[in-house]
Amino acid sequence: PHAVYGTYSNTSLFEGLTAATYAVEVKDAQGCVVTVTQVMSPPAPLNATVTATNVKCYGYRGGEITVSNTTGGSGNYTYELWEVGGAQVRGAQTETTFSGLDAREYRLKIVDGWNCDIEIPIEVTEPDELRVTASIVSPRTCMNNATISVTVTGGLPPYKYRKSTDTGWQLANTFLLGDGSYEFYVKDAEDCESKVSNKVEVVRPEDLALHFNTEDALVRCNGEATGRITFSATG
Repeated sequence: PHAVYGTYSNTSLFEGLTAATYAVEVKDAQGCVVTVTQVMSPPAPLNATVTATNVKCYGYRGGEITVSNTTGGSGNYTYELWEVGGAQVRGAQTETTFSGLDAREYRLKIVDGWNCDIEIPIEVTEPDELRVTASIVSPRTCMNNATISVTVTGGLPPYKYRKSTDTGWQLANTFLLGDGSYEFYVKDAEDCESKVSNKVEVVRPEDLALHFNTEDALVRCNGEATGRITFSATG
C-alpha cells in the first residue's frame, strides 16, 4: 500500500510522487484487476560551464560572464545574475552572456522549463588601482637639472610614463627637469591610465656669489706681510 493513498483509492490522480517504479492497479466492482507499471525517472541534474572575463582597468565595468554547455533539466533555460547575498543584478534572459559588469562575486542562476534551478558562484576580478608617486632623487644644481623618479603600484606592467603637460609617453620612469612644478601620469599594459600623481617642485638654487671685504687689503709697512682680504660666499 502507498503511504498516502493506501491500497485502493477512488482518486484517479496520484500527486507528490518521487522518482521510482510504481505499479498502478485498477479494480472494478466485480473484483477484476488490471495492473500497469509506470517508471518515473528524474531529469538529469542541471549543469553548465560558467566563465568570467575580468575587468581590465580598476573601477571599470568591462567584465563579462558567459554560460556554455548547459545540460540537464527540461531544457528551455533562462539565466539570471545575482549578487552574493544581495539583490538581482540582471533579470531572466535566454542569452548566455552578461556584459558590462563590474568586479565582484556573483551567483549565476539557471532555471529550466519546469522551474527547477541551480546556482553557480562566479567572480569577476579587477587589477589593483594604479597609484603613482613622484619624488626628486637628485636636486637641481647650477650645472644640472633635477632627476625625478616616478614609481607606480597596481595595474599590469610594463608601464609608460608622461608629464601632465605632455601628450607622448616614455618607457623610462625618470625625468631630467629644470625649474618648475610637475605632475605625472602612468599607463599600464592594458592601456589603463592612472590618476595624476603628487606635485613636485624643482627650485633653482641661489646663484653662487663671492663677496670681498677689501678694507684691510693693504700692507702697512714695506716688507711686512700684514695685508688681509676677507671674503664670504653665498648660494
